[in-house]
Parts: sequence; structure tokens; C-alpha cells
Amino acid sequence: MQSIRTDAGLRNTAILLIYCPDKQGILAAVTEFLNENRGIIIYRMLPNEFKVYERCCPYDPEKANARVRVNSDNTTAVDSVCMSHFILLDGSPYGNGPSPYALMTYNYSYDGETLLIYN
Repeated sequence: MQSIRTDAGLRNTAILLIYCPDKQGILAAVTEFLNENRGIIIYRMLPNEFKVYERCCPYDPEKANARVRVNSDNTTAVDSVCMSHFILLDGSPYGNGPSPYALMTYNYSYDGETLLIYN
């Protein structure tokens, strides 16, 4: 993860690198999956420990314009439609939002350089 300077200050970015030369169509399938599920949130807890969450709110995942966004405190997130709040340490809901469900998590492996995310 690296920080880049924008007009609004610094923002974190990452580059998604997909390598699968022997599987035709995998890039299209991954792109479609990310688009349909509105992407993922990768939260770095420690240098070698991450949490990976789906950005689709578990309360009403069918809402097309809903997306869980990380708050400016970088420790919580909120859904843009139902206003459910989530703690990024474990994905659990908190506050007055309607979701009783935690964010969907993904498994990962990390070798110090490459972060592999899978379900």
C-alpha cells in the first residue's frame, strides 16, 4: 500500500495484480465479481495481519447503490443507504443502524510482499 498526494491531501491506494495465465476468462470473472459486489475493504491491523471485507452491506445486499465506505477515522465504516455502521477490527455492526449482521469476510494469505485474497 502506498500513499499518493491528491488535491485533497494524501489518500491510500493499492494496485490489484491478477495473474492466472492458464485460466481463460478469469480476469473477466474477477472484474464482474468486484463490480457486482461493489469491491472489497482491506484493513491492515498489524504489519502481517489484515481483515478483508466485502463492501456490500449485509443488511440489504440487493440495493444497487448501497456501498460500505470507510469513515475518516479509518476504524469504522458506514453503509451509504441504510446507514448501518461497522467496526473494521472485526466487521461487527454497532450504533443505530439496522444491520444485525457483520460484514462478510474473506480469507487471505500474506508472505510479506503479496497479499492473496480468497473465499
